Amino acid sequence: MRATASRNKGRESALPILAIIFLATAAQLFILRASPPLWWDQSVYAGMGKFIFSAGTKGIWEPLRPPVLPLLIGFFWKIGIDPVLAGKILSTLFNAGVIALAYFIAKKAFNYRTAVIASFLTAFSHLFLFYNHMGLSEIPSAFFALLAVLMIIERKYFWAGMFSSFSFLSKFPGGIIFGSAAIFIAFFQSEKIKEKAKRILLLSTGFFMPVAIFLIANIIMYGNALLPFVEANRAIASTFPKSPFWFYAKEIIVQGVVCAFALIYAAIAVFRRERNRQAGLLWIALALFLAYFSWSGYKEMRFAMLFMPIVYIFSAAGIFEAFRNFRKRGALMIIAVLLIFSIQSAYQLASYQRRWEGASYDAAMNKFYASVPGKSGEIWVSRPQFSEYTDARLNLIYYPTFEESSITILERMKNASAVFIDTCDLSCITEECKKRNAEMISGLESSFNKKEENLSSCRLLSFSR
Repeated sequence: MRATASRNKGRESALPILAIIFLATAAQLFILRASPPLWWDQSVYAGMGKFIFSAGTKGIWEPLRPPVLPLLIGFFWKIGIDPVLAGKILSTLFNAGVIALAYFIAKKAFNYRTAVIASFLTAFSHLFLFYNHMGLSEIPSAFFALLAVLMIIERKYFWAGMFSSFSFLSKFPGGIIFGSAAIFIAFFQSEKIKEKAKRILLLSTGFFMPVAIFLIANIIMYGNALLPFVEANRAIASTFPKSPFWFYAKEIIVQGVVCAFALIYAAIAVFRRERNRQAGLLWIALALFLAYFSWSGYKEMRFAMLFMPIVYIFSAAGIFEAFRNFRKRGALMIIAVLLIFSIQSAYQLASYQRRWEGASYDAAMNKFYASVPGKSGEIWVSRPQFSEYTDARLNLIYYPTFEESSITILERMKNASAVFIDTCDLSCITEECKKRNAEMISGLESSFNKKEENLSSCRLLSFSR
């Protein structure tokens, strides 16, 4: 028995996971060559990094954003590295970590072969390949969430809490992993109540130590510990259209047919009455993530990157279970499934790329951005991308328009030396908000010198004294 186990362990080479990470990273670097346009969130995090490491004299600030990614990017900016490039480097490193963690978690929860398949699905998912170059917060949050899961499996509860906190402070919904871990310990571990209480205490201590620092900082800056969450909910409710409840359930299957194997595994597990505790933690996390994001009105598939590695782990388990009894033909069937997945992923990636290229701006937008360098005094902008063209301190227009009257907004801008507005940035879903924006622009036209260029359905407005 020991000899067999030893032989099986000897076959568990690290070469497949290393090759997968290498090839995925190479693919991501190839995509990066295209010099994509600056994405909104990417520019926000870069501008916030400048703000933090200049003590508020440069960059931009959005109170509704979590702090981890701005802190990391700002550090690189402080030592002389371009913040956009820093965001892409960090995203690539975190993405490699996500692939590795999917492998280690699947290996501990299932087996080596399932781990290799899970890492392959995660690495070559069109979501991770496409969004990696944008320097967004979902990939770091997913990395810390998976690291927290691994710590729970390893019974390192304090560190599980700490990493779940970092997931939360990278993207607020990442905190769901903390709730998942607490539920798992309380209801799905067989230890006595006293031991469970001790583990939850360690988990909570690790989680709330960094979170407490964040909340205290909010009180100092805003006088309200919860203001970032209030502002985030207000922005989503006022700006973005709502999608149906079943958006993610449908898109997960449509965009990746291989994910149907996760349902196959679930059916097999129920039929066999399996009691895989590690898999239980993953099911809890997946259920809570799906419930939260499905309940939220505004939906994008990039948000799904927080839980898609878990879906891929279960899909890998389903693939292995579905074909394990076919012997040699089973291996060929698994290869065929992975080939189909790769083709579909490449097609989806190309589709995303076409939409991205169609959304890129022309020379008029580049000229619009290039008009901000050299400006001094109080500068107001309607989009964060301007922070990539100047180290000046920039004031943001787009969020205040949600709640304030046009009179209040114009009063706040009374000392402005320059104002730059792309009218498409002032998106609203309520008539009241649209009216406020129109009144604001009218007030600026009466107080400033205006230059205007049209870009499809948008107006590019530059105001100066």
